[in-house]
Amino acid sequence: MANLPTEIIKVARPVHWIKNGALFAAIIFSGNLFSEVLFLKVVIAFISFSLATSASYIFNDMLDAPLDRVHPIKRNRPIAARRLSLPEATGAMFIFFVASVYLALGLNSLFLLTLLGYLVMQAVYSLGLKNVAIIDIIIIAAGFIIRVYAGAFAIDAHLSVWFLL
Repeated sequence: MANLPTEIIKVARPVHWIKNGALFAAIIFSGNLFSEVLFLKVVIAFISFSLATSASYIFNDMLDAPLDRVHPIKRNRPIAARRLSLPEATGAMFIFFVASVYLALGLNSLFLLTLLGYLVMQAVYSLGLKNVAIIDIIIIAAGFIIRVYAGAFAIDAHLSVWFLL
């Protein structure tokens, strides 16, 4: 029998949270890395974004479960392998989403809107845009740009267009 907390951790894919390290770009390149107040804000933003990305991974896995079950590697994912039921996965997704938004509310409205925009983009990606050539790559790249901006919004830093280029 599967261990529910272990399966939730697996489906949340914490190994992919490293991508959210892009939130630290603004604090590093603005020269404020050693400001304790700003660093704490970015850490909170990182946790918020990590919870949000986990919610989006769970949503994607719930949608893909039937196809994942016949895939040689993906069939071992918790939802596809039926070690995590759809109601359990939905509950975990909801908890990750609510916790993410709660943390984002404590930062500022621009960060919150950026986070929500990211989640909407990931939802439409999972609902079908991942199957549209070129659009899928654009959405993945946009996800990293959004992370960089989210980190800047968390600390009210200005990022020039040149920085993103």
